[in-house]
Amino acid sequence: QPEVVAAVLSHVQASEDRAWREALHPCGVCFEENASCDCVRFARCRHTFCKGCLSGYFTSQMDAGLAGMLLCPDPGCRAAATPAEVKGLIPASCNHHVTTM
Repeated sequence: QPEVVAAVLSHVQASEDRAWREALHPCGVCFEENASCDCVRFARCRHTFCKGCLSGYFTSQMDAGLAGMLLCPDPGCRAAATPAEVKGLIPASCNHHVTTM
């Protein structure tokens, strides 16, 4: 039975991921609709933001010395960003901070 449950959950996740990739998403910061390729969806909380807004947000947080506490910008969320979510959105000169997250 555990194998069946795991298979069903995997199928549901794959279907959800496919639907997300094919949809437009409102950015939680600028509220503009964006294609999935122009967005980042946080793995831990599933909130979605456009890459431009997230890039600015992460860069400003790092400039403020908060490299170790990069969180989802949704005001009601405290989910930490993963290094993979951050790395492609910040200037290359800041990437050394990401590896220490």
